[in-house]
Amino acid sequence: MTIQQLNYAIAVFRAGSINRAAQKLYIAQPNLSNAIKSLEDELNITLFQRTPRGMEPTRAGEKFILRAMELVAQFDAFETLYASRQADVLSLSITTARSSEFSNCIAAFCNRFTERQVPYRIRLREATNSEVIADIAEGDADLGIICPSSATSDYYYQSARARGLEILPLHPKKYCLLFSADHPLAEAPHITVPMLEPYVEVVHADYDMPLYPTSDYRFENDLQEINGKKRVIFIYERGTLMEVLANVTGSYMWSTTTNARLKAAYGLVERDCEAPPIRGMDAIVYNRAVSLSGDVRQLIETIKAYDALLRQDDIVLLQEKDYIKNPKPNGYRSLHLIVETPIFLHDQKKQMRVEVQFRTMAMDWWASVEHKLRYKKPAAPEEVNSELKECAEISADLDKRLEKLRQRTEF
Repeated sequence: MTIQQLNYAIAVFRAGSINRAAQKLYIAQPNLSNAIKSLEDELNITLFQRTPRGMEPTRAGEKFILRAMELVAQFDAFETLYASRQADVLSLSITTARSSEFSNCIAAFCNRFTERQVPYRIRLREATNSEVIADIAEGDADLGIICPSSATSDYYYQSARARGLEILPLHPKKYCLLFSADHPLAEAPHITVPMLEPYVEVVHADYDMPLYPTSDYRFENDLQEINGKKRVIFIYERGTLMEVLANVTGSYMWSTTTNARLKAAYGLVERDCEAPPIRGMDAIVYNRAVSLSGDVRQLIETIKAYDALLRQDDIVLLQEKDYIKNPKPNGYRSLHLIVETPIFLHDQKKQMRVEVQFRTMAMDWWASVEHKLRYKKPAAPEEVNSELKECAEISADLDKRLEKLRQRTEF
């Protein structure tokens, strides 16, 4: 039995299909089937059984998969730890719940590593809330983000604190409905919870929590009766979840705000609903007994800043323009966010789009000079444009050097 075979078995479990797992692993389907058969023969157990719904684990298979996930996670952490020390590379491990709206924030932070002239290894894992807590407690991740609802947050917060972990709650987030653009309710002028009853609810599930439909948390006294009438699909993997919402007729999900590009890719829309049953209660998780590196501290501050920007429920993030990851041809580097926020006039409230720009002091000085030359003067000669770009590169290099110096001395 090898780590590769364990990964193969986990892939089949997550995909629910030999064929889909083979595609994700970039190997031939017969080769994957043979590998699973060889593993079953070696263990003398049957791991999976074919059903109309696909490949499902047997009872023995379920126990094996759970243990395999633990072993693979420990092996990955072990490999990352010692490979990083041997090669003197920068290492950062993050585990985040699947529903985390901070995935883009983490991705943008990770992109900054590509600008550093040092080797690095970044491990970013999506998991359930319980798995996030386990990763932090067992030292498999430096930082985690859990995304429970207000109905389950106490359980997860207490679970984390019982294991000696620190919880930094972020601001509560309003839940809305997420469904296909051709859903029967997509054009409804007003949606209430009872209107959802004929449709199929899709739920982000966690192995440690009871399988309750989200809509039912507001009807505690009638929970059993409603559960018996509803049609619900419980899903543990985000890619599958989006596919189901896009393709299962009449399906919907309670969710916090979803990334605009992700919604566009799957043809999904968000709609408000009267009296949402729960709210999102995201939180940062880390081990207070472990000394945090400068990079982890910086990531925490980045997430907190992002969270602060969207703290008000009347501010909606519409678009992100990352000129730090992709500088403009003239060398300009900045992060631009397009948000929608209300303004209050004497007789009405009006939604306005606003652009918020984040840049360093050095780049702001450069932008001020560039603006004066380009917009308040006649067209600048080519040699001036060339020198401006060179100044932008010098400014960016200065920012990097100062950041490295701060990290060496502050943490």
